[in-house]
Amino acid sequence: MKFVELGSLLLLSCLTAVSCGGFRDSRDSFPETVFFANSVWPSARLRVCWEFKNSQTEEFTSQFKTVVERAFQGTKLSFSGWAVCPRHTRNTDLRIFIYDDPLADTQVGFADVRSLLGQAADRGHPRVPVPGRKMRGKRANVIFNLSGLHSDPFLGQMYDSLSPIGRRNLALSSSLHEFGHAIGLRHENVHPDNTCVGFDENLEWGDNIVTPYNPGSFMQRCFYRNFDYETGIVWPNEGDLEGINRIYR
Repeated sequence: MKFVELGSLLLLSCLTAVSCGGFRDSRDSFPETVFFANSVWPSARLRVCWEFKNSQTEEFTSQFKTVVERAFQGTKLSFSGWAVCPRHTRNTDLRIFIYDDPLADTQVGFADVRSLLGQAADRGHPRVPVPGRKMRGKRANVIFNLSGLHSDPFLGQMYDSLSPIGRRNLALSSSLHEFGHAIGLRHENVHPDNTCVGFDENLEWGDNIVTPYNPGSFMQRCFYRNFDYETGIVWPNEGDLEGINRIYR
């Protein structure tokens, strides 16, 4: 989320200049939420690892792996690995960093990785700083947050209002949303038929609409912000899966 945030997968980047109808200038001032023409991974098989793992995060990391496997079932996407990240970034694609790890102070190198995220007050916000295939070779290229610490104020308030179960569901949902960005998806509210008021985003050169407007998408910001996390998590719906399958054949 910077809440590169929750929603579906209507908007994906073009795979090639030819498929988008020629050369596109894909520059944008919000790189964490905009997906460039070369953001879609060349392979649907992605290697995942955790920058740090310990007993305090083991339950969440295990749950999230299960959520990802269920969420993208029926697509060509597969995610392997899920161990502690190797030293060399070339050996992995998605390197997940849990910003508010409860045992952060005991883990050698944790502060160094956190320092890579900058000094802004919301540096702990769930996000994908660089989208899709551009993530490869970068440390902490997927950021999760389990408590709202140093995050967008709205996200912090959401956590504060929820029970422990609701907080877990919110963390799983926001993290799954970030995986949507990691595979090349934009927020659903860039769609020309968007009905999400207050979160206006514009199509950029290199973006490609591949399915009809999907208001219940796991990439739609209004949908996830108004979701009842006490009852469950935000899953990709049929429209999301259709869009993914049109990109990753």
